[in-house]
Amino acid sequence: MLWCSLELPHDAQLLCSFFSFPVWFVPIYMIIFTADRTFTFDVKTPPTSWLIKRAIGMEKGPQRPNIQSPSGYITPEMVYEIAKIKQQDRAMKLIPIRSICHSVIGTARTLGVVLKEADDI
Repeated sequence: MLWCSLELPHDAQLLCSFFSFPVWFVPIYMIIFTADRTFTFDVKTPPTSWLIKRAIGMEKGPQRPNIQSPSGYITPEMVYEIAKIKQQDRAMKLIPIRSICHSVIGTARTLGVVLKEADDI
């Protein structure tokens, strides 16, 4: 986090240390008010594709995703856990978990990842 190395008030430095995710890539939206030198920031959840790749142990996405020759498999339990993480975003608070699960499955398909039961893998 580059902006944490700047001269910030003590409270802001504590927030930076609290939100330091060593292995998680999280988007941060920051609004800086120049008049009174205050700021606000919103820490989002990681992108769905990154969570899927991390869940199945994929380093990077395939060149040409194909459902007929899948690049990986994901279980319904993994989809549910990713959906619970994504539901923490402010924009997803009021969306049902089932709809978020469908969105996660759709993102998995774009990566060439197929949904299978744990017994079939």
